[in-house]
Amino acid sequence: MVLFSFVGVTDINLVDELRGPALSAIRGLKPKNIILIATVGDGIRYNILSGAERLQKAIKRVLPGVKISIVTMDIEDPTDHNDIYPRLKEIVHGYSHLKQPLAASISSGTPSMQVCWILLAESGEAKLSLYRTVEAELSSKPVREVRLDATLPRIQALERENQELKNIAIPMVEMSIGKGHVKINGSIIDFSPMQFAYYRFFLERVKASKNGSDPRYRVSTMVLDESFKIKLMAYRMESFPNYADSDGTYKRNKDDNTTPVEQFRSHLSKLNTKITEVIDENLAHYYIVEGLGPRQAKSYGLKIDHSKVRIR
Repeated sequence: MVLFSFVGVTDINLVDELRGPALSAIRGLKPKNIILIATVGDGIRYNILSGAERLQKAIKRVLPGVKISIVTMDIEDPTDHNDIYPRLKEIVHGYSHLKQPLAASISSGTPSMQVCWILLAESGEAKLSLYRTVEAELSSKPVREVRLDATLPRIQALERENQELKNIAIPMVEMSIGKGHVKINGSIIDFSPMQFAYYRFFLERVKASKNGSDPRYRVSTMVLDESFKIKLMAYRMESFPNYADSDGTYKRNKDDNTTPVEQFRSHLSKLNTKITEVIDENLAHYYIVEGLGPRQAKSYGLKIDHSKVRIR
């Protein structure tokens, strides 16, 4: 058996006692190969990779001779399924050629990571057995196989828990149209009038997503259409009616029905820089305007939920 497991904070905290979800699964299943998944990236607060190395040494004490590999997963947000799932699938597929059954201990890591294990197994994209664990002193059966036909209520509970955690941890974005400023986590972001107008454009799309519309803005040509320019200029005029356009951007746009994509990207880059200069790096990625997809057909938007946006 090849056993996969994320390395969670609980595993790291209990490793010196030779306890924790991963070690419980390894004791019970006695796999031949163990793949420890250590998350790394700007959005990860803990040094998971260092913890994985400590866990590796502890496993060798519990199960001498077992083969252990540590693989890293570079992600922005350990609670974002869209970030985790494709990388998890890629890792598992990298071991599908082995002539051994594949299994995963799903009790380590964030609730979103547990959900991704279940979705991966249920989708059929990986032939994978799943196991969850409880501490040995709490049960005579500390390792239990997960029944896939009974996982939907569990997924829904984990989703609710994950959303509740996000709602508590992620501060509001407050935009004052009259004052022309944006406040995040008590800090005012020093946007220029045009950057403010751009950011309002994307915040308005997030707010509209409450009614089911797509919060992302798709760009697939060399120029952006007139409707974008009209909205942008209206937002700018509403908050900064006396703004003197020192760099000529407004004048150029008045004389043209389009906005060049490179100009669009330049404004986004500058406003994102101002956000990351003020907001903690573990939170900033929720608030920056991020582009996804190939350069010729990107979609732009924010990760933050509509419930965390206030425009007044």
